[in-house]
Amino acid sequence: MKEILANKKIKHVFGVSSHLAFYLCHKLIQTDAIDADDCIFFTTRDYIYPKEYQSVYKNIIRTSYNISPTDGRIFAGWRYWETRKNVQRFDALIDSQLKDSAFVWYTQVCFNDICSLMVTKPNCVGYYIIEDGSGSYRRENNPIFTGVKGILYRMVLKPLYPRLFAVKNRMIETNHPKFKGCIASNDLCFPLHQQFTRVVGLPFISVPLEREPDAIISIDPLFLWISMTQAKEVFQRLATYINSKNYQYVVYKHHPYTLSASNHEIHQQYNQWLHDYLSIEIEELGSDVSLENTLMAHTSDFYTAVSSIAIYAKAMGRTCYSYMNFMRPYTTLSVPVVEDLCIYTE
Repeated sequence: MKEILANKKIKHVFGVSSHLAFYLCHKLIQTDAIDADDCIFFTTRDYIYPKEYQSVYKNIIRTSYNISPTDGRIFAGWRYWETRKNVQRFDALIDSQLKDSAFVWYTQVCFNDICSLMVTKPNCVGYYIIEDGSGSYRRENNPIFTGVKGILYRMVLKPLYPRLFAVKNRMIETNHPKFKGCIASNDLCFPLHQQFTRVVGLPFISVPLEREPDAIISIDPLFLWISMTQAKEVFQRLATYINSKNYQYVVYKHHPYTLSASNHEIHQQYNQWLHDYLSIEIEELGSDVSLENTLMAHTSDFYTAVSSIAIYAKAMGRTCYSYMNFMRPYTTLSVPVVEDLCIYTE
């Protein structure tokens, strides 16, 4: 980082789509005394960072692009010329802010179109991977493209679209020459890449709600791992457990991915199930609310399936519960570093 900061003309482009990523980037900016005027926030999934910082970080590229490898794509399949036009539009969007300035790219994951396009821009001098939820705590970093897809990736896609597939074969790509390191809030993060990881500490602040909740629920994006029918059963079982706890008032918040425009119907269905099955007063928290900041302010119980928020909640002394066991019959998903900190719902 020091050799990069030595060049005052370098810009810092932060790709963020969640409050966790934003606050971690903000802490890094403060710690390294990076000039706010040299920072550009590239937001995906229609993410809007907290309003109190919008007058601080004025350089922003707000987009509906998704960090998912399968949604919100620039790559248009075998429609070569459409993909090429999409890339040109993307470059024009970025260049409208960067001009010809050299820049450092900070990304939550590598396995999407955006990261590869940013890394392969000639004026990108390096990239860092910033902590992004439970995926940053996994003990595997397997290739995305395997078998026949792996052959297609190496023999066709990467040669035909070198910019789109430059660092796309792993969630965390450390073998590219522009890779500089990982940025984390704690030393449990990036277990396979500890030698590259810089820990900057928990970035959260205490922001209380108007009313003290008995429990706070993270509604994880279950549709990524199980069917809607299966998710319905998970909601029913979770509600039965919570109804038995004698809570009076519970708040919940959806994962940013669920709140994206493309998943509006899923968001609505999840809300309907929560209101149908829970027999207590509940309230949905807005997308502008950071659960981490809320947990700093309240001693509420915390519920999740596999969200890394449990790691921070536990560090704050909160009692954490995981409803992952309700999903276990339908998926092999497991994030031990999160689940080991939680009490399983039954």
